[in-house]
Amino acid sequence: MLRLSQRAWNNVVILAMLFMVYLFTLSNDMINEGEQPSNEVIPVFPAYSVIMSLDFGFVRLERIGQDWRVKGAEDIAINSLVPLSEQWSMLEVQRTNVAPEQAPYIVSVLLAGEDKKRVFQLYSVANGTLLQSDGRFYLAQDVATDKLFPVDRIPAL
Repeated sequence: MLRLSQRAWNNVVILAMLFMVYLFTLSNDMINEGEQPSNEVIPVFPAYSVIMSLDFGFVRLERIGQDWRVKGAEDIAINSLVPLSEQWSMLEVQRTNVAPEQAPYIVSVLLAGEDKKRVFQLYSVANGTLLQSDGRFYLAQDVATDKLFPVDRIPAL
């Protein structure tokens, strides 16, 4: 039998626990690696979340109390952008593995109570809109890209 002090045995127990945590994490990663996309429809944002701003790159829609304000492009009517915020707040998607080969539209969304904006890349596909966020792809079935991004308002370069 090993003769170790109380302090040494504590260190052995701590190292054993760290090793077990590492093994559990590693096994979880291996199990989830082969995970197939589910057909489950999930909301993009948590229930009852409030969108504080939508940034489309060339124009930003910000919530001011109960109303909205447009920044960046004063020639765009606010009435054409407010439906986009409503569509984003109700958006539901499915997980997919499809990776498009076209240039994306970029949208940053700030929710109330969050410090960081959520960044989405949007791709127009035949059966809806493909969203990429945090390295994962999602399909918004039967939702056209112009319902989530002011495609017709992009300024010419």
